[in-house]
Amino acid sequence: MENVALNARKKLSMEKYVSQVRIVTPNTIVKLIDVSARSVISSTEIVNNFLLVSGKLFVNAVYIAEDNKIENTETSVDFVEKQKVNFVLTDIFGQDEVKIEDVSVSSSEIACVVEHNTTIYGIYKNLLGDASSVENDIVINKKQIECFNLVSTNEDNFVVAEEVESNLKEIKVLDTTSSVVVGSVIASVDKVIIDGKVKVQTLYLDDLGLGELTKEFEFKQEIATKNTMPGMSAEAMVRVVNVSVTEQPKEDKNSIAFVIDFCAKVYTFESKMVDTFDDVFSLSREISPVYDYVNFEMDDGVEFETDTVLTQTDISVNGDFDDLIGVIQPKINVEQIDDVGEKVVTYATIKAVAIYKTTDGISKLDLKYETRFEAEKDINKSVKNVVASVIVSAFKVKAGKDLETTFFVDYKYEFEKRSTEKYVKSYEIGQEKSGADSAIKVYVTKGEQTLFDVAKTLNVRPEIIADQNEVSDVFEAGQKVYVYSPLNFC
Repeated sequence: MENVALNARKKLSMEKYVSQVRIVTPNTIVKLIDVSARSVISSTEIVNNFLLVSGKLFVNAVYIAEDNKIENTETSVDFVEKQKVNFVLTDIFGQDEVKIEDVSVSSSEIACVVEHNTTIYGIYKNLLGDASSVENDIVINKKQIECFNLVSTNEDNFVVAEEVESNLKEIKVLDTTSSVVVGSVIASVDKVIIDGKVKVQTLYLDDLGLGELTKEFEFKQEIATKNTMPGMSAEAMVRVVNVSVTEQPKEDKNSIAFVIDFCAKVYTFESKMVDTFDDVFSLSREISPVYDYVNFEMDDGVEFETDTVLTQTDISVNGDFDDLIGVIQPKINVEQIDDVGEKVVTYATIKAVAIYKTTDGISKLDLKYETRFEAEKDINKSVKNVVASVIVSAFKVKAGKDLETTFFVDYKYEFEKRSTEKYVKSYEIGQEKSGADSAIKVYVTKGEQTLFDVAKTLNVRPEIIADQNEVSDVFEAGQKVYVYSPLNFC
């Protein structure tokens, strides 16, 4: 049998990369409120065994100036990540999550380090070898396994737009963050339909002070593919390219307009049954009656499970809140994943920033809350990855100093299921047998025995012997009968 080539999606986490960013402000900084960052990947390619990822990083700072006004400013820097690879990827697609580290402030300058967590997806050609590539003689249970071949891949850009009306006449948008969760990906005739949710959180300034607005939008998009049919396996990667938020004056009212650009790529696969190896068992060779097992593991593909959980934190704050303005910039970091039996438990840390007024002006408080969530799973599956996002659902002050905040956490588990094919490897004559059963039986007939006599002795069906031997009505004495037993190897 010739080698079988399978095109499968490959996921690669880039090595740690950081960008040094300096923001020069036009005003004197009295107090820094928040620093946020977003990244846009412009190109991904493999050149001379190096994976190159380039893009632009945008960093936004919100601060209180010396005139006691809230100001914001943004700067951008280019970045290029480089990592050596020993394989070839095609149809590469990148996602970049960034995290702010080591923020320092002077009178008119903000410096920070931005850590990039870049994930690359692409198509990787995996070769399943044939029996000739295996050392020593291996007698293989001739069995087909289910594999997935890439049918097509396609990319699409689309936009979700939404307006939120307000009775306020003066609105100034300071900062916006967003996250996206893919719900379902369904293959149809020459198209794939994806849907999900995008969450946007906006920090703004109006004539009442600093405020925030959190919105959740649903999206559904058809992406044209080739040669796809209902029931095919389909996956999608969606990233938010840009979120544009502007103030839109309308008569005596105002509104905040969200324009959200998406970039989505879908992969479609068809299920195919293939032989992993040829059956090299031959009646013309002498087979030792002593055998042992060897394993060959196959990846059965990836499955996703999503859910939403609600979690609350009650934090006591030193000093009283004169006026709580809002809780902004929620982030969640997955710290630990316990994958045991039929349950997987994830431990995470939620961080956010509380903005409030005191007699001394506007202040901020960094919040940190440890949480956990769990999901049921198949015992044969293992967790490859978990992706989580969080928004602030509600907040309130109790007794003047206890801040109660409610978070909604969306999480998505990426499960991998592996199966094991068991084969039978020949041993030299004289070695002890390590298994309880022999996969191949060599029987020497005693006297004249019929096919049914031999089948009864070997405890197999007569047709199995007939399929693997030249048989007549009666076997002669001393004749060797080879039987490849129909054991369940999986």
